[in-house]
Amino acid sequence: MEEVKKPSEENQNLPKADQAPANEIEAEESAQEEVPKIPLDYFYSSTHSEKILPDSSISSKLSKFHWCAGFDADKRNNFHILSANEVIFAIGTTYHIYNVATQERQIFFSKDGGGIGAITVHPQRKYFAIGEKGDWPNIYIYEFPSLKLYRILRKGTETAYSSLAWSGSGKMLASVGSVTDYMLTVWDWLQERVILKSKAFGQEIYRVTFSPKYEEEIITSGTAHIRFWKMAKTFTGLKLQGDLGKFGQVELSDINGFVELPDGKVLSGSEYGNLILWEGTLIKALFMLNDKKPCHNGAIECVIIEGDEVMTAGTDGYIKWWDLNKVMSADPEEGYEFSISSKHQVLIGDAAQIMNLIKGDNCWFVVDRKGKIIKISDDFIDQQTIMEFHAGKITDLAISEDHNIAVTIGEDSTTRAWDFVNQKELFCSKWLGKGQSLAWSPHTPINQGKMILTGFDNGIIRLSFLDSDKFSLLGAWKPHDAAVIFMKYSPDGSHLVTVGADNTIFFFDVQENGNLDPVCITPLPSQIKDIDWHVSSDRILLGMQSGEIFEINRPDKITLDTLHSYEVELPRKSWKIKMMEFQKKKPTEEEEFLMPPKRPGEQKVDDEWPPAPILSAKYFPLNPDQFILSADAPYNGFFYVCEFSSDRPNFAIPTSPSLNQSISFSKHFIASSYADGTYELHSLKNTDRFLSTRPHDIKSKVKKVQLNHNETYATTISEDGTMFISELYPEEILDAAKNGQFMPPSSEPKHELGAGSLRLEEQPQNLQKISDEIEDPTVYSLQMDKLKTDEDKKRTLAEMKKDRKRQDIAALREIFESLQKENAALEEKYRLSEEELRVDPEYYEMLNGRNKELLDEVQKENAWGSEYSRLSVEKYKQYFLDNVSIERFQVRALNSEEFVTSFRVNKPSDFLVSNLTQIQAFLEEEGRYKQGSIISDAESAMSPGKFSQHPIEQSERLEETKTEFRISSQIVAGKIEGKKKSKAQEDREKRTKLREERKTKIDAKRKQEPSDKAIDPMDQRDIETAKATMGDFKLKTSPDYVVPKNLCVNASQKRRQMFLLMESAHNLKMELNSRLLALRENKVRLIDWIKEQYQRISDINHELGIEEELVEPTFKDEEWPEHYYLISSDDLTEFAKSKTIKPVLSSPKKVEEVAALTSPRDSRKKKNKGLTEAEKMFKAHKDLKLLNEKKRLDGEIKKRIIHFNEALKQQQEQKYYLESDLKQIDMKLITYYLELNLLDEMEPDDQRLSAKIEKLNEDKQALLSEIAEINRQYEIHQKDQEEITQKHKEIYATFNSMVEGSAFAKELQAVLDRNIKRKKKKKRKESEEEEEEEEEEEELSDISSDESDEDEDQNLDLCPNDCDMNLFEEVVQLRESRLDLVESSNAKKQIINELKKKQEDVEKKERQISQAIHKTETEIQEFQRDKMQKLNQLLVSIILSQDQIQIIQDEALPKHLEDAVLFTNEEFNKLRNRIVELIREKSDEILRKEDLQKDMKQLEKKCKTREKKKEEAKKKYEAIQALRFGHAIKLDNLKYAEPSEQLAKLKSDFNKAERDASKRIEEAKEELSSARESLRFATKRNTDLLQLRHDRLESIMKKNKQLDLGNKEIFKEEEENKQDDINQEQQRLKEIIELQRQKIAELKTEINLFRRKGGHIYTKITANRRANMS
Repeated sequence: MEEVKKPSEENQNLPKADQAPANEIEAEESAQEEVPKIPLDYFYSSTHSEKILPDSSISSKLSKFHWCAGFDADKRNNFHILSANEVIFAIGTTYHIYNVATQERQIFFSKDGGGIGAITVHPQRKYFAIGEKGDWPNIYIYEFPSLKLYRILRKGTETAYSSLAWSGSGKMLASVGSVTDYMLTVWDWLQERVILKSKAFGQEIYRVTFSPKYEEEIITSGTAHIRFWKMAKTFTGLKLQGDLGKFGQVELSDINGFVELPDGKVLSGSEYGNLILWEGTLIKALFMLNDKKPCHNGAIECVIIEGDEVMTAGTDGYIKWWDLNKVMSADPEEGYEFSISSKHQVLIGDAAQIMNLIKGDNCWFVVDRKGKIIKISDDFIDQQTIMEFHAGKITDLAISEDHNIAVTIGEDSTTRAWDFVNQKELFCSKWLGKGQSLAWSPHTPINQGKMILTGFDNGIIRLSFLDSDKFSLLGAWKPHDAAVIFMKYSPDGSHLVTVGADNTIFFFDVQENGNLDPVCITPLPSQIKDIDWHVSSDRILLGMQSGEIFEINRPDKITLDTLHSYEVELPRKSWKIKMMEFQKKKPTEEEEFLMPPKRPGEQKVDDEWPPAPILSAKYFPLNPDQFILSADAPYNGFFYVCEFSSDRPNFAIPTSPSLNQSISFSKHFIASSYADGTYELHSLKNTDRFLSTRPHDIKSKVKKVQLNHNETYATTISEDGTMFISELYPEEILDAAKNGQFMPPSSEPKHELGAGSLRLEEQPQNLQKISDEIEDPTVYSLQMDKLKTDEDKKRTLAEMKKDRKRQDIAALREIFESLQKENAALEEKYRLSEEELRVDPEYYEMLNGRNKELLDEVQKENAWGSEYSRLSVEKYKQYFLDNVSIERFQVRALNSEEFVTSFRVNKPSDFLVSNLTQIQAFLEEEGRYKQGSIISDAESAMSPGKFSQHPIEQSERLEETKTEFRISSQIVAGKIEGKKKSKAQEDREKRTKLREERKTKIDAKRKQEPSDKAIDPMDQRDIETAKATMGDFKLKTSPDYVVPKNLCVNASQKRRQMFLLMESAHNLKMELNSRLLALRENKVRLIDWIKEQYQRISDINHELGIEEELVEPTFKDEEWPEHYYLISSDDLTEFAKSKTIKPVLSSPKKVEEVAALTSPRDSRKKKNKGLTEAEKMFKAHKDLKLLNEKKRLDGEIKKRIIHFNEALKQQQEQKYYLESDLKQIDMKLITYYLELNLLDEMEPDDQRLSAKIEKLNEDKQALLSEIAEINRQYEIHQKDQEEITQKHKEIYATFNSMVEGSAFAKELQAVLDRNIKRKKKKKRKESEEEEEEEEEEEELSDISSDESDEDEDQNLDLCPNDCDMNLFEEVVQLRESRLDLVESSNAKKQIINELKKKQEDVEKKERQISQAIHKTETEIQEFQRDKMQKLNQLLVSIILSQDQIQIIQDEALPKHLEDAVLFTNEEFNKLRNRIVELIREKSDEILRKEDLQKDMKQLEKKCKTREKKKEEAKKKYEAIQALRFGHAIKLDNLKYAEPSEQLAKLKSDFNKAERDASKRIEEAKEELSSARESLRFATKRNTDLLQLRHDRLESIMKKNKQLDLGNKEIFKEEEENKQDDINQEQQRLKEIIELQRQKIAELKTEINLFRRKGGHIYTKITANRRANMS
């Protein structure tokens, strides 16, 4: 089809994934910028190139791919099925589509040039994906079978893809990156869009797959892990959430093969051969064979479900089938181990190491790590190898000097011959040992260029020739004890040198027939990295790991002494690599400027690189006296041409920066290979330019590159087991190296002869076998064989002498034994004793002493060993058993196989015990706090945090505190001791009391009066009840959700929960174990009782003559594990018997016992024969009684056994329930642990907020304490004020008693009431200077005031005529006392005012702190809500059965429950019932509303009626007040108008006089007129005095001003100090003036009142005046 143009392709080919960050984890939201969708019929063009690959200075087009062989068998999942006959796999930088039927293959190349990382095929086989390697490699998706490029996925990983997988529906693709990012990416591959990304793990991931049931679930596995992923919807969008599988007590294992079972569990393999069943992230079962052996003897690489069976394949070569149902239902009772047996098994190949098992169409394919791909029939009977190659690394390569044939050797112990021109393998041979090196023997008439020398890791070298179909062995030698890593023939073919991994080199002389004649071996100080012969064949060049180059002259065998050893120290020439001039760091201008000046005679010291390991070293063909080398970093990136006469290289040839692996020469080229999968070609004459190409994987080291004799083919081998052949154009390459211009290669086909030119079918005539194969790799090497020869001869002679002596001694022993027998046959009197027969008594005694010493020594050794074993056992017990509280034991049923097993419970750790102790103390303290109410509400002001917890009580308490500061101006008159209250006073007190009671009732009613926003208390109570019982069903994600206090949790509380939960689990286990221990004790008693009953039954059977085998119940070892370590003497005896084998002979005693056991019936018959009839009847009756007793005993035994078994079964059921509970506890602990990690992260913020609210509460506590202190001070001063008032009343009472009956009472009353100005009392000063200064100031400021006051006082304080002077003086003294009290009262009032102001400031601060507390509490609530939301995001496992899921969508259960809400049945039923209740309550509320509306109308009518009555009463009340007082007044003010005692008496006298005689009215009027005159006179006089005072004050101010201006300079410094005093004095004078004005106004008001009312009514003003005067 034609290419369809993609949207937005004008600017770029595709919307790139690199527009998002490479480390992006979250999903790309749909709200982002819209990207045009890619049409489904879009294809890339065939010439599309995603990346422009860099080229070398000589175009890589002059090197063309020719052929490749091999297969990277270690690459996982590298083989997939495309169709019935076609498969796809990767080799190096190519991937191949291979037709199994026709054996044709199509080869395609990596587009990114770095190799193929992973391959996968679409579930419908319509597409296949190629994940490449390189810098930010791409995934290329091709359509099959058209092979058109369909999609490109970009930026999924940094360096390489390790695994790809499509989802079951094929809509999504998952990819996993390799080192270093290990990125898991989920793609919408049709739109080339990343859905999700996350780092999968920190180590290599082998495999990724989608769940077959839920595509939102993914499983990854790899090095020591398996991980279960979910695409979860969170508050921030779609995320990948991965949970690692927890191995627990199971050994960690690499996991490659796994499969998800139909029930959701996952079955995986392991590297040690066991199958692991995963349930969630925990191991459910560990499968083993019945004999406790692993399921496979090696790693399990593949796990597949096939029908109702599970197939597994491993590196042991077996494919096994297991019962799927048995696997899914596995539930180990204890631990993880579960025994299982395979249904059947098949061995693949020759014990193949199966890496992959793939199901094809009616066949299976097996990838064998041994270098094979095997096709197997569907019935697993026929096995066919369709491909075979090197397994593992190819270690060396050799190409014929004259023919196009190559030989490779690998670690798989094979050598293979290749016809690389014709692209085929010729033959293969397998040897003993891993191949390490190759050397093609130079062409001679005898070998015809067909001889190959191979070296192996066991130190053996083998010489063979190329036969028509194999490598035929000619000879084998072992020159080294370690691997032979290099072998090199000299250019003339007459010498050979081999290099061992033990840092030795061995020289050989080569004979014409190829035989090797050993010359010598010499050790070297470090590892040898490369070797080369000089063109003259007289010396060799060695490159060393130490960075040195050695040159050793070839030794001459004639001049060497190798009679006893081949090892010879050979002289050598040494050269060490150093950096060149251009590699030296040149200082910058700034560094040169800062560099200190060079001293005279001082030499400049350059920073020298340390020597680096030599990677390759060869003699330079253009100049044999020079050599060329490559070295490790930092010398990499260049070839160095050097000579021994120069300390540094002569010149450098630029190369790839990757580490060089080998250097080889041809006629015109330098060929080199590198660690990044590339090789290079340099022209020998023009080395500045080079050709570079990468045939191998970027992560694979190219071990060697070599050109054929015509330089038309380059062959490379790699450590990944692959070989690539590139076709070269040498003439064009040389021209490009010389001119720098690219000339397209000729299109004419090359005509090269293949391996046929060597004529392998023709065998050399004079070629003969030199030596046999070395089949034992442990044989001595040539050097060791030389050393051992003399020693073996001496040892043989010594053994021969020892044998002769042994034979002589044996003959003497036979003679002595015959003499002993003769002596024993003699009579005792002639017989010699043992002492007399001793040949040498002294020697005998010596032997006895030696034996005794040996026995003592053995005893000491055994004592040490015994003590060691005892201590070891104690140590093991201490480690494994002492920590165990109760060991696991079984209690088995009687007469059945049922049993119940206890829990193995460890003692609580010290850490757990200490934490539980602290928690217990905390809980006890908290309980005392709650029970005793430690801090009452009244005392809670001193407790931090109480205000926020009880805001209502706090506000009430604060309002009470404020109320206490409302200073009342009311002055309550006190009682005068000894005086009785008048009737008027009693009436006033009654009225006052009635008013107060009425006011209290009114206030109470007003408080009860509901406001417009008030709620009915009944309704409020119902609301509170509903809130407490109904529950809060707001979403926890709601912004107005308030986290309840019982759900607020921090890290310490979560730890307490975990510890308490662990304690609960421990207690539950211990409780069950205690019941099982009691059950076991019951079993002991029951067995003892049964044995007693069986003994009675045996006696009955004996009497009845019945033969019956009674099986007594016994205990098994599993029931008493504590007896395992108890060893009795019987156990020791049995152990000793088990060590010796004795024949079992029949014992006569046992025969008699058997006869006795079998004879009772016969004897009973014999006895019965002699009995009479009566005796027989008595005997029958007795037998019947015995049978009944036996039956009764049998029934009792059975009954008790049944009861015991029932009790055991009950405990078994309880254990099942308990195990479920414990599993729930484990799951809850996991959840708690996740929550604890989250809470630990949020703990700093939690502590910060807690400290903040605590600080605010402390501040508020301090303020409330200050308020309490102010309250206390106020009470003190208020009490003092009351005392002053009481004293003031006492003064007036004294005055009344003094002037009672006096005619001058009014004049003396005026004297007493007069307020005069008095001088302030001076305080003692600290110094006389201060006193003088203050006296001067007072004199200056009080000149006028003193004069006026004195005049006024003199005019006013005059004793009335005819008045007693003593009485007058006493009144003046009382006035002084009264004025003292007034001053004290004023001071107290000022203090109270200051306290009031201070209280207002404290209240303001308290309000600010309250606002801060409210704000902080809001912040805490938001923090708790955020914490709760994060805790709710944690995934919690909940076990649900299908019948518990009540959501049905499209007549089926939903695929996921992400949008569902989980309720318990109880809560769900509550909600259902609540709906019904709400409907009923709604109807009831409607009816209630109607009733309330009716009641409201009636109440409104009553309210209107009462309002009318209230208005009428108010009018009447106001009319009465107007009639009596002239206007409406407040009744509360009447209490301030209470008269004094004197006024009450006068009123009483006035009323009496008014009742007694009306004639005194005239006298009163006359007195009134005279009073008016005196008042007028006093007013005039006071007015004159005030005017005079005012004038004098003005004159004083003018004089002060003049004085200030005149003495400004003189008193400049004093003025600043005295200004405050002057201001105070001015302020005082102003206050006095203001006071006088007020008094004038009061006098005028009083005069007017007297004029209008006749002078007998005491108003509020008069009372206030008296109050102020007092």
